[in-house]
Amino acid sequence: MSTTNPRPGTGGRPLVSVVLPTYKRSELLARSIDSVLKQTYSKWELLIVDDNDPGSSYRESTERFMKRYAGEPRIRYLRHDRNRGGSAARNTGIREARGELVAFLDDDDEWHPEKLGLQVQALQEAGPQTALVYTGFTMVVPEKNEVRDLLASHGRHDLPSLLERNTIGTTSTVMARRSALLDVGLFDETLASRQDIDLYVRIARDYRITAISRPLVTWYRHDGEAIGKNPQASIAAHQLFLAKYREELAAHPAAHRERLFALAQHLLAGGEIDRARERLNAALRIGPPTPALLFYKALATRPGHLCYLGGLRLKALARSLRVGRKRVS
Repeated sequence: MSTTNPRPGTGGRPLVSVVLPTYKRSELLARSIDSVLKQTYSKWELLIVDDNDPGSSYRESTERFMKRYAGEPRIRYLRHDRNRGGSAARNTGIREARGELVAFLDDDDEWHPEKLGLQVQALQEAGPQTALVYTGFTMVVPEKNEVRDLLASHGRHDLPSLLERNTIGTTSTVMARRSALLDVGLFDETLASRQDIDLYVRIARDYRITAISRPLVTWYRHDGEAIGKNPQASIAAHQLFLAKYREELAAHPAAHRERLFALAQHLLAGGEIDRARERLNAALRIGPPTPALLFYKALATRPGHLCYLGGLRLKALARSLRVGRKRVS
């Protein structure tokens, strides 16, 4: 019996609805869609949710591209009436899904052929109280010629761990029970970022999560699109998370401290020294000082911040010189 098919007597072969939002990336869609077509687990439907504005060149190019799959009955092409964002696109896919299970795939990522089958099997073996399974992934950063395998960590996806940091990673690794997604309220469309960890936390409050360590997803990270490049967006995201999960963080001091520390780092990057120092002091009041906290507190002074910014500039210069050498050679 193939390891990618569910075992008899554990619920049969459930339909998996694959939700693939797309926005301004029609030229990359083939890679993602082909990785779904190559799955060894064949009982799936694919919902392409086009989040481009109607009448835009991006909508037109996506519509032209999708014509090549017109003869594939398992693929459905859904169009938003306006650009509504990634969370809304995923929610549209969840609501339209016919499957018992939902898997997510970003429009520039791709899956290993065994991914769906192994995840279906994992959920069936784990039982109905387990609502989500994720996998390890291979991270590719094209701008840096960087490729790195990141294994899923068993036991690091409970509520305290997820309150502290996103230990699951990209939604392209995730498969979840549709009933659980509806139960916890889907993706929060009011959040400008961190929607993935927000959903994971809400699932972890009420359900169990399991993992497959193997990298079964290739995740393409584009540095220019990272929220970390925009300190103000990162600051706003961390502040919203702290406010939304105030009670949960109060019950888990280590996670609360880590979140305050992360916010302080983004405040420093944005030049908000006084506010960074306030958050660092708040983190230090929660528990004993650590070398990292003390180091960043030293940076949260005028002279320290100048050194910090200087270090960032030197790091950026060194990176550009390395890239320049590669191009010359």
